[in-house]
Amino acid sequence: MDQQKLCEDEPDELDVADTPNEACNSPYDGKNIGAQCQYCPKIIHGQKGSTGNFLSHIKLNHSSLQEKVKANKLTNCNASSYATNKREKLSFSRVTNISKQKITELVFNHIVEEMRPLITTEKPAFQKLILGIAGLTQSDHALLPDRRTMSKELKLRYSNYVSMLTSLIEKHTYVCTTADIWSSNNKSYLRSTCHFINEETFERHSYVLGCRRIKGGHNFLNIAEVINETHQSFQISNTKISHIVTVNASNFAKAFRSFSNTSSSYNKCDSYNVGNFSDDSECSDTNYVNSEDSYSIEVEYLDSDV
Repeated sequence: MDQQKLCEDEPDELDVADTPNEACNSPYDGKNIGAQCQYCPKIIHGQKGSTGNFLSHIKLNHSSLQEKVKANKLTNCNASSYATNKREKLSFSRVTNISKQKITELVFNHIVEEMRPLITTEKPAFQKLILGIAGLTQSDHALLPDRRTMSKELKLRYSNYVSMLTSLIEKHTYVCTTADIWSSNNKSYLRSTCHFINEETFERHSYVLGCRRIKGGHNFLNIAEVINETHQSFQISNTKISHIVTVNASNFAKAFRSFSNTSSSYNKCDSYNVGNFSDDSECSDTNYVNSEDSYSIEVEYLDSDV
């Protein structure tokens, strides 16, 4: 009873098969089937994909056929296992011709996207993982990138990104930037992004300007200096910036209140600079309280938490 043959013939029109059971025109709805035993007139009903009822009939009524059923089952299992192993071996052998450039690209993408340290590439366990996946041996160890290769690749890609974004920003009249500060492991960072609308297609585009370290306190001088350095890296002039979106914190407010009119009132900077950050005397609150009426640049404070 190791095989069922489905048909639409009448039971008396069936050919005699070599297997213990042969299917007939018993009720069959795609799930339930019926088979007539070739060694007795009994019809056994069961479900497609399940041989429980058929094997039970053989065990109870034709116990001498059990050895034949087990032999057929073992033969089918061995054939299936051989085919599976053969397919896996053929599939694995296709990736043995991977190039060094491709390995470097894949490893670099993993390091960047998972924010792993560059030294990860020199860890023995990581190297074994890459060699095993690529189907390489220890003799192909020279194909693996080290941290120096990753460092060069990182600097090259960042340089290309800065050139691409600088050229893209230059083509637009106005841009909007954002700034936010957070701390992690007793270190502070300022993240800045850039947003603009394509003047031809009216599609909005967003890019990351940088994530820079802030050394010292989160005072208005450090905030203004880091924001200015980030804008200079992409040649974003003050006249091109329509808004800078920040959190509604007093240190950010003081930075814009102090330096928003520096370029026109003091004439000490070019179009990319917002003032002299080394001198705190001219940025004191007392000086700017008396000169608020002379501001030439209007600063609008929007609460981003609303």
